[in-house]
This record gives sequence, structure tokens and C-alpha cells, in this order.
Amino acid sequence: MKNKIFSPIHLLLAAMVFSMAFTGCDKIEAPYGAVNASSIDTVAYPPPVFTLNYSEPRRVLVEDYTGHTCGNCPNAAVILENMVSSSGGKIIGMAIHAGSTFSPPIPPTYPADYRTPVGNALDGIFGITSAGQPNGMINRKKNGNTYYALPNTWNNKVSAILGASPEADAQVAIKSYHDATKNKIIAYVNAGFLEPMQGTYNLAAYVIEDSIIGDQKWYGQNLPQDHAYNYVFMHTLRGNISPVWGEEIVTDPAVGSVFRKSWSLPIKPEWNVEHLKIVAVLYNKETYEVIQPAEVHVGH
Repeated sequence: MKNKIFSPIHLLLAAMVFSMAFTGCDKIEAPYGAVNASSIDTVAYPPPVFTLNYSEPRRVLVEDYTGHTCGNCPNAAVILENMVSSSGGKIIGMAIHAGSTFSPPIPPTYPADYRTPVGNALDGIFGITSAGQPNGMINRKKNGNTYYALPNTWNNKVSAILGASPEADAQVAIKSYHDATKNKIIAYVNAGFLEPMQGTYNLAAYVIEDSIIGDQKWYGQNLPQDHAYNYVFMHTLRGNISPVWGEEIVTDPAVGSVFRKSWSLPIKPEWNVEHLKIVAVLYNKETYEVIQPAEVHVGH
């Protein structure tokens, strides 16, 4: 008989609930970037209107580099889930299966492969898995000469960012659709600058999925062979709806400048559209540091 379901969610307080923020919009103000709408029916799936909110709260992206044969990784997932669930939408999580140590399938015990080309591309630049797992990044900020942050530092690093400057320098908002006929996702992503900023900025968007059921090694749970059957993977990176590194939108943006990008992506058979979300990130192209992330369920 297989063991019962193990999930980071089951270790959290019952009162914790997901609270994901979405910014309402009224109109889009010039200047704005060109919409990549060549494959999008803008009548059936109209782009959103967008108005800058100069009191936009700052959000933080926490990326957890993980693997299904990493026995300590579920403990990091618990930390991330706790942070996300208790943040009121200010913390966005993304779990990335990448590298050659803990993520490759080992059939028949660990047959799944949750790696993605985009996850491997990110890891190729940031080198998180080479530092060991579990490990992660906070807004892709460098720590000296490296990007990685140990899970037991995530809470303090995020608190320092939010405490130092609770209002955002830029606003990111997503409107997404599920085209059931063509079985694809459509996403419009708006970015607006609330402060004058230096540098060149990219806008990128990724697809993540919650509640994926699979096999996970988990130490310290008194499981035979430390094997958690029917483990629930959350915030799992599934692909990129934008190009891997997004698209450049502006250099040295002025206050009030607004840009929009749109992309579409086919839904793979193994994805459950009810559990899919889009994570968008506005980041500095030279440093990779995330200025503001956003997240929304597909279809919202």
C-alpha cells in the first residue's frame, strides 16, 4: 500500500489561505509598447485597460530550485509555502526543477521529469543548482558574487526588502485568458514605472502549476526509503509564455511611462489548466534584479 499524500500545504496552519493580488485597471496611458498580437484574437480576448497606481505595494519573487530526489527540498518547499500563504499576495513563489543532480527522472521510483528548457536556461545563468539544493533566489538579487540564498535566510531577506520600501517602484499587472477551442493561454502584461529609473528593463512571463501529484524523496518523515508517494508539488515552473528572458521594453524609463506585451502558449496535455498561473517579472536587463513581479490564475 502506498503512503498517504504528503504536501507542504498539509504542514501549514489551516487558517492560512492563498491571497493573490491583481491590479485593476481603467485605461492605458502613453507612451506604451507595441502589443505582439499577431496570433491573438483581440476581439474575443480583448487587452485590458490599465491605470497607474502610485501606491502599488511592492512584491517579492522567491525562486526555489528543487528536485524530486532531493530529500531536504520538501522542507524548503514548506518554508516557501508558508511565506506565500501568509503574505497577502506580496510574495510570489516559483519552484524550479533544474540541473543534473536531483531533478532527472530515476525510473521506476521517480519517473517524472519536471525540468523545463526555461528552468535550465535560468539555472545556466544563475548557477543555483551548482551551489547545492535546496537553494533559491530572492528577486534575483546578487549576494556578493553569487545569486543563491539558503532557505533559512529567505524570510529575513524578503522582510528586509518589504520593510525598507513597502511601495513599489513599478507596477505589473496581468490579464490572461484560456482559449479552450485552441487549447492555449493568452496573456497581456502591463508594466508602468512609478519612479524615474536608470537602466534597461525586460518584461518576461512564465507558466507555473500547483497541485501536481508525484513521487518525492523526503527525509525525516519516517517513510520507507524516505519515499513520499502522491506528494503535492506547488508553484512548479512549467514553461515560458514570453521568450525565455522576456522582451526589452525601455531604457531609462520616466515616471508614468507604461508598456504592454502580449503572448500566447499552447497548453501541454500533462498540464491541468485549473491549476495554472502566470508569473510576470519586470527586471533590470543588466543585473537581472526583479523590480516587480505579479501573478494571476489563468483565465483571470
